[in-house]
Amino acid sequence: MEDSFTVSKVPKIITIGSATQDVFLLDHDDFTTRKLDGKTVFNRITLGSKIKIDHALMSTGGGGTNVAVTFARSGYDTIYVGSVGDDLAGNTVVEALEGDIIDTRYVRTRKNTGTGYSTILLAPNGERTVLAVKGASKTFAGIDFGKIISTEKPNWIYITTLAGDMKSLAKIVNSAKTNGVKVFFNPGDSEIDQIKELLPILKNIDIISVNEEEAERLLKKAKIRKTWKKYLNTGGKFGTKIGAIVSHGPKGAYFTTGEKLYFAGLYSNEKPIDRTGAGDSFGSGFLAEYIRTDGNIERALTFAGANSSSVVMFVGAKEGILPAGAKLKKMPIVVKNVK
Repeated sequence: MEDSFTVSKVPKIITIGSATQDVFLLDHDDFTTRKLDGKTVFNRITLGSKIKIDHALMSTGGGGTNVAVTFARSGYDTIYVGSVGDDLAGNTVVEALEGDIIDTRYVRTRKNTGTGYSTILLAPNGERTVLAVKGASKTFAGIDFGKIISTEKPNWIYITTLAGDMKSLAKIVNSAKTNGVKVFFNPGDSEIDQIKELLPILKNIDIISVNEEEAERLLKKAKIRKTWKKYLNTGGKFGTKIGAIVSHGPKGAYFTTGEKLYFAGLYSNEKPIDRTGAGDSFGSGFLAEYIRTDGNIERALTFAGANSSSVVMFVGAKEGILPAGAKLKKMPIVVKNVK
């Protein structure tokens, strides 16, 4: 990997999204799984019982802070924008960000609202069930995104889900366009549910990142009558300027520019310990290396896979995030022309 940037050339990234306090509960007995009606469920959590947990681990999470850590550890000037509550959990989130040398000047502290909080039941196979209280993390109203963007003039803005706040999303993207800032967007269900408002915004997004279920929903709601795989094979780009990432779960991920289609297999076959943060680390890893290599998609996919593979070997969304200069192995990537 190339050397870190000199001070005068360090790119600036703003990340926007949720911030949470997470507690992970691990138990080898009660958290075993089984199939029920075609879905995987925990084998036994009996109502009224007292379950003895093997381990409880605390960390911070939330898409906006997770991706910020990737950029900070990659050597970028990183700013996180979001909301926490006026409580101990909020202080913990901010302190963790500052520990990774992330600028927290634009973190909004909400009075009379608790910080977002997640309790994560972690199964032995690395899958999990999340009990989430959004709290302050879902609130973006009142943040002057236009002023922040025009003042900081970042190279890129990375937006994770804004809990369906389409007004804030539109303000961010419009301000980015006005200031010549590129945008990476990882929407959630709450944004895809509002497809009429989302489609015009996508025209000013440079790169979008979705999983296969989100891609299918997005394409169907956009009245494109093909499966997401067929759409990619015809050069589909989801209306964005540069392209789209579609993660294919444990099978790998696609990236389409509309003219070329890239498929990246798994970076590692090791059994994951915890899949929390896998998507955030993949998307942010892609963009971090895409910027570093001036648009080399194969290198970006490789670092994305490495970053995600490292994160899932630890409990929590941040501990395994790779630093700048991490040595990478080759990753199977297939490239084909589609137009």
